[in-house]
Amino acid sequence: MLPCFKSFIALFWNHLDREEEQTQPTLWRLYTDEELAKPFNQLLAAQSHEEAQANLELIFAASNVNDIVAEFNHVDARALPKEQPDALKVTEQILISDE
Repeated sequence: MLPCFKSFIALFWNHLDREEEQTQPTLWRLYTDEELAKPFNQLLAAQSHEEAQANLELIFAASNVNDIVAEFNHVDARALPKEQPDALKVTEQILISDE
């Protein structure tokens, strides 16, 4: 294995550990689900169709169905840009894709 790849893996695992063990519990302790959903909705609204699809594919690849449903229970469809009225349709396409 290449040394730079080994370094990346070590740094990435450390990042994930901090996020899962410190950052997320702190956020959940300090904010409501609705407050945490606001930046997610803002992110969705600011993305192009292609960016949204790429990001959703990454999220779904690392999530189980219950996590995905819980995340989208907080999506405010009114926050989606008019250019992306089919954002949830893109989600459906990604979830049923055979790729």
